[in-house]
Amino acid sequence: MARVRLGLVPETDWRFRFKGRNGTHGSIPPFKLRASVDVTANLHSKSAVMRQAALRVKCEIDTGSYLTTLPYYLWRMFDAVEWLEHEPGTPRSVKIAGGQFPYRLGRLSFRILNWGEAPDRPRGDVMDVTAVAMFLERLADDGETRSDSLPMLLGLQGGVFDKRTLRNSGGQAWSLEDPPPSA
Repeated sequence: MARVRLGLVPETDWRFRFKGRNGTHGSIPPFKLRASVDVTANLHSKSAVMRQAALRVKCEIDTGSYLTTLPYYLWRMFDAVEWLEHEPGTPRSVKIAGGQFPYRLGRLSFRILNWGEAPDRPRGDVMDVTAVAMFLERLADDGETRSDSLPMLLGLQGGVFDKRTLRNSGGQAWSLEDPPPSA
């Protein structure tokens, strides 16, 4: 049973600030739940430049996303995607970060590692994942907003969390766990 640690990382640029009825001020820092992923097995070229880019993938857990989402700059380096056809009635674009992005559906395999571990030198558990994902096009429908600045998002359905448990072990300790082996 694999269990990988996730990182709860504070955003340092801003805080939720508020003022109560009694005049007291407060603030709450926003946090993002992050994962370390290894997507290097999907590269169509084994060049050092592409490998380095694939080893530095910014990846976040998005509990509001149905499927895993990959920005264009990342998936354009892959040749191991199984492209899937949209069924009638399936949306063909998704709203992310203020942009409405067209996407392609595909299936991709990758590994999730302990937060902070180098994908080329994992020390702990490794979780093999095959997920149906949305592969974003470079430009949103407005013709200006680009997907290149977006992280890879791990969505709740389509393979990443299927039969797995997202667990908080107290405080900021989060993990993703495979189910125990059946007897």
